[in-house]
Amino acid sequence: MQNYVGYVNGSLPSALDPQEAKEKLDSLDTYAWLDRQNHCGSDAGCGDLKVSDRPAGNRWTDTVNYARGTGTDWLTSDTDHGLWAFKVLDGQVAVWHRPGPVGPWRGPDLLPGTGMDPGVGAVTLKDGRIAVFGTRTSFGARPADYRREVVYAVQKQPGADGFGEWQSLGTPETADEAWTSDISAPAVSVDGTGRLAAYVRDGAYTLRGRVQQPDGGWGPWENHGGEDLHGAPVTAIDGAGRRMVLSATSKTVVGWAQPKPGAPLGRATATGLPATTLPLTAQGREGGVRLWFRKPGSGNVRTALMTADDGLKVNNMTDLGGLNGFGSVTASGHVLAGRTAGGQLGSELGPGRPWGRSPLMFVGAPSSTKTGRNMVSLAVVGLDARLYVTSSADAPNAYLAPWQPVGPRNAAP
Repeated sequence: MQNYVGYVNGSLPSALDPQEAKEKLDSLDTYAWLDRQNHCGSDAGCGDLKVSDRPAGNRWTDTVNYARGTGTDWLTSDTDHGLWAFKVLDGQVAVWHRPGPVGPWRGPDLLPGTGMDPGVGAVTLKDGRIAVFGTRTSFGARPADYRREVVYAVQKQPGADGFGEWQSLGTPETADEAWTSDISAPAVSVDGTGRLAAYVRDGAYTLRGRVQQPDGGWGPWENHGGEDLHGAPVTAIDGAGRRMVLSATSKTVVGWAQPKPGAPLGRATATGLPATTLPLTAQGREGGVRLWFRKPGSGNVRTALMTADDGLKVNNMTDLGGLNGFGSVTASGHVLAGRTAGGQLGSELGPGRPWGRSPLMFVGAPSSTKTGRNMVSLAVVGLDARLYVTSSADAPNAYLAPWQPVGPRNAAP
């Protein structure tokens, strides 16, 4: 399943270039039944006549945004250079695992428990175990029983296939009658003291977070402020072990940073970055946290280095170009990849090198990770719900290996 943002798109930066926006409008014209062809044989007509007078609406065709599944941290490697991939299939978290740097993959194996929303992320704990975070939606007999909560499961031992039961962090929303648990997917990181923290964007468009305590329990949901936040926040650790959290607004990017590892998160700080198309990717690099995002109306990829030595600062924003497109980009080592115009995967294997295009069509966002010292692995989940993986040496003039599907081909029951 893939969820999309609806009417609020009209107030957000355009994620599509003019040609893609025109192609989307062509589809909406058909939906609005402008051709007046009797496709359905109904006297009532074959389209949505409410939008037929103005199919473009309030800039509906200028952009497209995924409501969930924009995270790029669902592929990770372990201390033995094995790979782990996590995706939601039919409400359950699927796990694929390749032990060691080479060898066969296992999976998909489904973790127990249903109701998981699209989009989960993985983080490695201080002891080497992997923790998987996401949100879970449940329903009951009454409307008041509807609930969306942040949940996580922790690997039983480093490298082991088994994971523990799902544990709930609840929701920062205290008035579901107003917000219906309108929380984003969680952004999770472990700071230099080994403390785990999870952050979400809430229904009031502010940042909320919980931090794990030394005894393993969790503190309360804290309100970190900000306003006009959209999409999901991202978080990463800089070279000093300080946690940074960044979130897009309709006009810029807002950031938070720890003054030192273990300290409470600092206040919301304006970065001065220009508007983005919402999905952000953050990774600890070059002593700071590097951020990747897309330019509105173009789809070009931009990057900037965030530092926090004397307060949160932006360093050297650069336009990396690209193949237009929209959605999240993933970055590991020299590899940069994301959705191109037309929906296929595009990748760049180093500054100044031309972008390549893969024929793969995929759902959600791509994910990548460093494996060992000189290898980058890249993965997507195709429209057939199979995992596809490739790799590249993290070196100049490297190339992507042929894509490999994992597991049996899915067949209709």
